[in-house]
Amino acid sequence: MRYNFDPHREKPGLFSGLWAFRRIIDRAQFEPGFYRSDACLVNWPMIDFMAGDPHTCTEAERTARIGDARQLSLSMVHWLQTEAPRPDGGTGWPGPASARSPSRFRSAGKRCARLSPTG
Repeated sequence: MRYNFDPHREKPGLFSGLWAFRRIIDRAQFEPGFYRSDACLVNWPMIDFMAGDPHTCTEAERTARIGDARQLSLSMVHWLQTEAPRPDGGTGWPGPASARSPSRFRSAGKRCARLSPTG
């Protein structure tokens, strides 16, 4: 199965898609201009950290695992903003300039293979 990420065309409803199902702010429910965009809780299977349990390790390992899990999340956000395919044939969903990834996110994608359970 291939999921085509298109947050503007997902039909509202239970389990409607990766965007609408986890949307915590729907700007259509507010006065125009109150929110510049919707907001979504990014809790998707692609960012499940499987490289180690942060609860059954030493404090140093826990700190490292939490840092690695954070980088995995940042990598996913960077991919969405720069490389995710769009229905119009383009790539990336950059959003408003104020919401774009800081430069530290750009190198996070390089660490994905190291964090992958198969990598």
